[in-house]
Order: sequence, then structure tokens, then C-alpha cells
Amino acid sequence: MPTIQDPIRIGKYVKLKNRLVNAPIYRCFGAENGYINQEYLDSYAAEARGGPGMIVVANTAVSRDGVAFRRMPHIYHDSFIPGLADLAFQIHLADVKAALQLFHGGIVCRPETIDGQVPVGPSAVPLPFAPGLKARTLRDDEIERIIEDFGTAAARAKEAGFDAVNVHAAHGASLIMQFTSPATNKREDKWGWDRLLLSKRIVKSIREHTDPDFPILWRISAEEYAGIEGYGFEFVLNELVPALDKAGVDVFDVSTGGVTTNEALAYLCQPVYFPCGTLVAYAEAVKKKTRKPVATVGKLFDPKLVR
Repeated sequence: MPTIQDPIRIGKYVKLKNRLVNAPIYRCFGAENGYINQEYLDSYAAEARGGPGMIVVANTAVSRDGVAFRRMPHIYHDSFIPGLADLAFQIHLADVKAALQLFHGGIVCRPETIDGQVPVGPSAVPLPFAPGLKARTLRDDEIERIIEDFGTAAARAKEAGFDAVNVHAAHGASLIMQFTSPATNKREDKWGWDRLLLSKRIVKSIREHTDPDFPILWRISAEEYAGIEGYGFEFVLNELVPALDKAGVDVFDVSTGGVTTNEALAYLCQPVYFPCGTLVAYAEAVKKKTRKPVATVGKLFDPKLVR
């Protein structure tokens, strides 16, 4: 049986020297204007020297209206490519593969992070971090523009030297998950009838703007923990994973929970009293539904939990 120290291939051509992938963790010291600064470069260079097979650079905004946090990287314009290229280079210096996480915050954005505009979402639901306000429902043409934004962002990531992209579709903090969840997608059109349509179209857009072999990692919340309106694990196993597997996702990155309820937040950031490997069972179940590699996170302090 393979161990965490054994190499693994993702997609056709990208080979990791081991199976340790540093998860995308948002850090609060990127430049204010979305460009990579020296502190950001130094942080990831130090992380790479730890020797993982791959590092996933977190939360990079694909659209101006998808910027959820201050001081996060942007990738919606070619001017951001040089700084991201420096970042990929720093990671590669340690013989580590680099993936860039593509992100649109949707309803978790706040007006002050998107030039005073009302944050957008699949439906006019309350904004989690802007009390008293509701999201503005996206029009068809705006959805098509965001799909294109994911594709062009992947092309920029590839041009900057990244070996793969990781699409953030988890934690309720991602527009993609907001379309996937019945708690936030109340639409009565094609984007509501098929809550996975946006995901499938984004995979297609990334493929069209890069190439058939450029690896796509897809980060999911295996269970939403958002009350009776949220989706459950059966939906993920029986609908989400098979649909994205068919669409062409190369790696399933299994997290769970999110930012919408206290219970969801506990599963996103497990407290000390949760057992080690809390999410491993979710990943094992996903692995039975696909032949693609499956990654997971969550208090993996014992190598025996990783296989």
C-alpha cells in the first residue's frame, strides 16, 4: 500500500515527489491592491522548504466582484501575472509543485471589498458578513462573464508557471458552492434546476483556456452543515462527485463545513476536542466514487491516517 512518502501523479503529466499537499490557507498579508509582496513570497518559500509534494496558494480572486477579503491576491488582469510568476518560482526552487486556488467570494464579499458595490450571488439571500443587506441576484450574462473569468484566470496561472489550479468550491465562502447549495440558490432557471451547472461550465472554461492535461483540483465541502436547507453527503456522493468526475476534474480536495453556521464552522476549523482525522471518512467515501486522487484535511497529525 502506498505511503505519504511515495510519489503520485495528478493528471497525465504532473508528478508529485510525495503525497503531502499543503492546503490553501488564507493569510492576511498579501498586498492591499492584490499584487504579491515580498512578505507573501517569503512565506511560501519557507513553506516549500518543508518538503511537501505540492503547495496550494490560497484564495486568488478571479473577478473584481469576487474579492472577499482585504490583502488577498488577484488574478483577473494580466498585470498580476509577474508577481504570481515570482511566487511559483519561489515554490519551485524547493522542488515542490505549485497550484493556485481560483476563488470568487459571492455573498461573503462585503461592499467595502468590491468598491462599494452590492455583493452578488445566485439569489437575493442575506449577506453573512454585511448584516441588513441582501445579495444582488446575478444575471445570465454576468454568470457567463464569471465562467469566462475562471477560464482566463487559469490561463494566467499556467502562464505564471503554476502546475495546476485548485478551484475553491467549498465552505459557503465560494460562489460556486453558493450555486450548489439549495440554501443559497433559489433560482427558477437553468442555474437553479441544475445546481451543478455552474461547476461543470467552469471546468469546461478552464479546459478551453488551458489544455486538456492541465490539472484541475476541486475543493468541496462534503457536507454543508447548514441546517435543513443545506445539502448532505449523499448529494455529494451520488451527484456532485460523479458529475465533476465526468466533467474532467483531476483531484477531489475534500473538506467540509463552512462559514454559515456554528456547526459548519466547527467542521471547517476543527476544535481541539474533535478527534484526529475528523474528515478522513468523508474522503474515503469519495474515493469509492472515483478513480481520481482524493485529498483531505483536518487534524492529520498521525501519518497512519493518510494513505
